[in-house]
Amino acid sequence: MYGGPHREALNRRSDWFERTARPGHALWWIPDGAIPTWRDGVSRLEHLGRRGPTPHAFTFPRAFAPDGTPGGAPGGPRSGDRSPGHRPGPPHVSR
Repeated sequence: MYGGPHREALNRRSDWFERTARPGHALWWIPDGAIPTWRDGVSRLEHLGRRGPTPHAFTFPRAFAPDGTPGGAPGGPRSGDRSPGHRPGPPHVSR
């Protein structure tokens, strides 16, 4: 997903975007079937900018598992990361 042409474009993002002190993206876990809204993304970005990475909003380098423990795999749930009966969807990325 993040290789090939996509990786090349990401490596050249400074050609198109200015660096800011604010985060450029936020990740968070969503339940299967949920569709995040624009307001959800704005809220998570604001939270991340104010408080840094937390289980509510985090980044690839500082991820959290669905249960809130640090080090969760942003690419998908790991074995043991789910409570019984809970199947989170992949983390959502807001830009």
